[in-house]
Amino acid sequence: EGYPFDLDVSIKYTLTVDSVFRVGVTLVNRMPGQPLPAYVGWHPYFACTAYKAVVTLDPRPKWNHVELNANMDPTGRTELWDKFNGSRPIGGNKTDPTFYDDEFKARSGLPDCGTLKTRLFDAETDQTVVLEQDGDKFHFVHVYTGSSTALHEDSVAIEPMSGMADAFNNHDHLTTLSGGEEWSGGFQVYVE
Repeated sequence: EGYPFDLDVSIKYTLTVDSVFRVGVTLVNRMPGQPLPAYVGWHPYFACTAYKAVVTLDPRPKWNHVELNANMDPTGRTELWDKFNGSRPIGGNKTDPTFYDDEFKARSGLPDCGTLKTRLFDAETDQTVVLEQDGDKFHFVHVYTGSSTALHEDSVAIEPMSGMADAFNNHDHLTTLSGGEEWSGGFQVYVE
């Protein structure tokens, strides 16, 4: 039942003078001689006019769309994705924007990128929010537009993830820490 491992998690929140909100995460396995599986994600929602918003995945790596089954579990299949390239809004209408509950995997060029930047442009306010994640630690981005319908809140979630959804079962970028081993990574949000 639950997560049967002795894991220390430290989360450091920093707000800089230039309004960058940074989240640093450190995991430490406290079980000598026993491996510990882990992955990290964050689920920030950004207020915006969702159907007019434009999502742009970082253009430096190629991105794959992660196929999900009816239970929203990854199937293991991915396909090249280029739709979130900044050229068109999410679409739909104010009360029912085009629905996305989709995960994307950066598949190439990560060592050269340093960080991966996902931009969310709100045409209504003319503002761009940037989610910047450590490219060597967070290889996935999840985009969710259903809050307008489900929660009656006009927003889009853009979620950095270190492993694929359900990584405990599919092992895609699941981090396994040896006894005493530490893992650190982070992400930040700011308005451009």
